[in-house]
Amino acid sequence: MALMQTLTDDFATKDTTKWTWSATNATASGGQCLITPTSSYVGGIDSNVSYDLTGSYAMIEVPAFPAIGNGTIESYIYVTTVKGNASTNALRILHVGGNLGVEWFSGGSYQAGVYPTYSATNHRWIRFRNTTGSTCVIETSPDKVTWTTQLTANVPWSLTSVYFGAYAGYYGTETPTNLTLDNFNPPTRTASSAVG
Repeated sequence: MALMQTLTDDFATKDTTKWTWSATNATASGGQCLITPTSSYVGGIDSNVSYDLTGSYAMIEVPAFPAIGNGTIESYIYVTTVKGNASTNALRILHVGGNLGVEWFSGGSYQAGVYPTYSATNHRWIRFRNTTGSTCVIETSPDKVTWTTQLTANVPWSLTSVYFGAYAGYYGTETPTNLTLDNFNPPTRTASSAVG
């Protein structure tokens, strides 16, 4: 199986060979992936096939999360063993109400998380990375060179077949703006940023 880092996209087009796109709320425009939150939480993008995260990573630029609005808009960016599911066996970033939830799940149960205040500068890049064995980290960066580990997880599930996905929704009354994604697994700027 191909390593997760081999899946790359600059979202210049809506590439259906790489991604399953929601028909109603996900598109590529201006070299970015735009996901409009819906009240049904249906839709976003998921990798078409699974990839091996062993010794690999999934990295994405997030130019913008949706505006806070009335505080009920949620955005999820994740790697998971179940396509389209961010809470079975998953490492994920949740953005809601101006905060990040950096969390991991196993067997459908929450395991651990940290909740830093969101910074559009410091959290512009997100990376899910396997460091060794079953140990994975969720990291953030302002520039994809200097990374801050937000969470370390020793996952009991297999890393050899995982999907990448993102979606957004809301549960209150909202006029949502887009979750904006760009540059999935672009070339790294230094060799150390790819592995450390």
